[in-house]
Amino acid sequence: MSPERWQQIQEVFDKARACDPAKRAALLQEACEDDEELRREIEWMLAHQEDAKHFIDAPALKLAAISIARSGCVTGRIDAGVVCRSPVDRQRRHG
Repeated sequence: MSPERWQQIQEVFDKARACDPAKRAALLQEACEDDEELRREIEWMLAHQEDAKHFIDAPALKLAAISIARSGCVTGRIDAGVVCRSPVDRQRRHG
């Protein structure tokens, strides 16, 4: 996708998102005219914006810590950080 196309999509999306939902169809009709691909893209983005709002509800560090703990590489804690041996270190010690 070209930067110009992405800018067009972003501009129409921003206008549609700020628009009263009852007036959104008319706005999209005017902004997209005969560009059905643009309209589908904007409608998809509008439909999924709620999902995106909750994408990072859980703090990234908490998720990273859980992932590290599940991988079995935790060796200790330093303040708020986690010390982790790499798989190479584990092979050297156990292999």
